[in-house]
Amino acid sequence: MYARIGVHLAPEGANEVLDLVPRPELLVHGCVRISALVLMVDMGGGFLAHRAASPDWTFTSDLSLRVTARSAPSRIVGRARVLRAGRGTMMTEVVLRGDDELFGLAYAGFNRQARREGDHPNPDIDEASRRWGRYTPLDAPLIETVGVHVVDASSGQVEVVMRDELRNPAGALQGAMISVV
Repeated sequence: MYARIGVHLAPEGANEVLDLVPRPELLVHGCVRISALVLMVDMGGGFLAHRAASPDWTFTSDLSLRVTARSAPSRIVGRARVLRAGRGTMMTEVVLRGDDELFGLAYAGFNRQARREGDHPNPDIDEASRRWGRYTPLDAPLIETVGVHVVDASSGQVEVVMRDELRNPAGALQGAMISVV
């Protein structure tokens, strides 16, 4: 699912550079759906945290994103960097620029967990990012592709059937998918 959203990643030394061309399937009233931007932040910060903590696991603990109120730019570029890498927690920053102007600023925190005997291997994020360019982009609005079903609109109750393409490497619903819901 993440690759189909269209976020591309290019490691650049101690930083990550992310790229997104906002396609119509990612827009709501002409603005980029916040979940696509959350994915950029979670990927950029998360991949850096993963590299810094390897072979341990890293899990997103919090994420804050502020974006400018404007219509979708033709291209969004994000630059991620680690602000702090401690034994138990990490903090990353992602600066988003749209058409060469500041578009957003985000911070993401990550918890570091020691690997246990029997844990499945950590994903090879560099190999995964190389493969992502080969995926077919979304052909329907993101909310439909994810499969969000409105149970009760008046109370804001929705549901999503869990499937592998919505999960993070630990098997939980990926952060950007939570922001869709």
